[in-house]
Amino acid sequence: MNGPRITAALSRGVSSILARMGLRGWVALILAILVIAALAVARLIERPEERDGKAKVAAPTQPLPHDGDAAQGTAMQPSASPAAQQVLDVGTGFVRELIRHPAGETAAGWHARLLPFTTETLATELSNADPEGMPAGKVTGKAFGQALSPTYTVVTVPTSNGNIVAECVLADDVWLVDRFYAGSKQ
Repeated sequence: MNGPRITAALSRGVSSILARMGLRGWVALILAILVIAALAVARLIERPEERDGKAKVAAPTQPLPHDGDAAQGTAMQPSASPAAQQVLDVGTGFVRELIRHPAGETAAGWHARLLPFTTETLATELSNADPEGMPAGKVTGKAFGQALSPTYTVVTVPTSNGNIVAECVLADDVWLVDRFYAGSKQ
């Protein structure tokens, strides 16, 4: 029955070490615990694709603009460079297919039309979505974009139901929609 003896010896050893540490030792121990706790919290709140080591794009370096805010970054108009036009086309194409509901189309058909425009993450999220929950409509104007980094652009597309904002990322030299949300009517 060495279990109780080992536990008692370990307890005496830990008590002895803690008694000898002094103020500096306690401060160092507390700081170490705080650093470990901060790292654990950061690990818990990071995006799942970053946790798996599969992140393919850089995260935005600036906060997302919201309707009415003074947007930061580089504004893009439809007559911009070919690269800027590509991201505007991807955002517009995604929104057009998102809100188009041909009669008799299945959810799988709707999802398949969106795949060329989406990241794997968004495609997975949309695979469980019901297209009937997305109001039908049409694109009513030219998209405009806000480049927040070389690999991240927010594209706003005017539709018959108000603006839809597509957050686009550059992955392997191809622009894809990673997230979207409804904006305000203009």
